[in-house]
Amino acid sequence: MVDSAEDNKALVRRYLETLWAQWDTPAAEAFLAPHYQRHLTPHTPPLPREGFRQRLARFHAAFTDLQHTLEDLVAEGDRVAIRVTIRGTHHGVFHGIAPTGITVTFSLVEIMRIEAGTIAESWGGVDLADVLHQLGAMVSVDPDTQ
Repeated sequence: MVDSAEDNKALVRRYLETLWAQWDTPAAEAFLAPHYQRHLTPHTPPLPREGFRQRLARFHAAFTDLQHTLEDLVAEGDRVAIRVTIRGTHHGVFHGIAPTGITVTFSLVEIMRIEAGTIAESWGGVDLADVLHQLGAMVSVDPDTQ
């Protein structure tokens, strides 16, 4: 049976509530397929569930008071797209930057593929350059890569 777009949207809402509002990573993993892959960029290999768990743990260690606002949720077929605004205070080391106490606000844009009632793949992520800029890091772009 193929889940409807509304079923898929409800699944993603529950996943976000579990992951971001309760910050319950093990419970959130129940929403992910065993073969889940997180595609961050076209140039890096996708993260499996364990790699994604580690990434989330590092993020939460750096921003312990994260709050999210679901701005957009769109579904068609087996895909769900979200746009989320996230706020948090920099309380732990993040990408080598010592805690600053700065509160940051940034976006998460993601497309998820739903398979048999679980999230099988996702593409996208947070605007890391924006987060680093808000923390005072110097972000530069190599002109040869544009």
